[in-house]
Amino acid sequence: MLRSLFIVCCSLGLCGSGPDAVAAQLPTRVVQGLELISSDLPALRIRVDSSFHFAGIVPFELDSVARGERFIFVDAKDQVVRRLVVAQFESIWPTSPERYNYFFERACTIAGYRFRQNPFAFSQKAAMAENPRGEAALTKAFLEHRGYRIDDEIVSIRYLTVPDTARRHELIIFYMEPLGPSSFKLADLYTGAGDDTPIWRTLAGALAARARADFVILPARVTGG
Repeated sequence: MLRSLFIVCCSLGLCGSGPDAVAAQLPTRVVQGLELISSDLPALRIRVDSSFHFAGIVPFELDSVARGERFIFVDAKDQVVRRLVVAQFESIWPTSPERYNYFFERACTIAGYRFRQNPFAFSQKAAMAENPRGEAALTKAFLEHRGYRIDDEIVSIRYLTVPDTARRHELIIFYMEPLGPSSFKLADLYTGAGDDTPIWRTLAGALAARARADFVILPARVTGG
């Protein structure tokens, strides 16, 4: 278990570059042991299973639209990644007119926020070829720099919330595993038209169950009073 205290204070410019006006508004996020605590946008806690350890933070920028950071928790054996939990906080720049316009009609309320959930599978090589400076490419480089090895084909389930009424911030929590141990390939999971196969529907259900066992989203602690 990681015993150090990691503090991300974006108002001090520790979370990437960008306009000072944005940095000054961003909340503080702290990792204590295996619990990530976000003070706002959203205000909640994410606690991972004891088999994980906190590996660090990956800052990123999406052109002139948004910026963010990924908090990476890793479960690995002999430096081979078995599971990842990635908490991605993202904010749109004040100069951009964009909004996070997701629908939440079928979303579940967790820790006071509406979360959309969906499973997906992807090739890291393909994601890196499509966007060499994107979050997937940066995360893979981050892991490899720390000596981790990870398969190319990944299965994941994504939990997404937009915590503000202005729809200018989002949190996405990814639970990821290499596809290889399942003995299936990415081509087994989708039809030529891109529809889910029965194999993928079965794998995705089991993946969601493991995600629920390996991390939990909790309300922010109430202080004072």
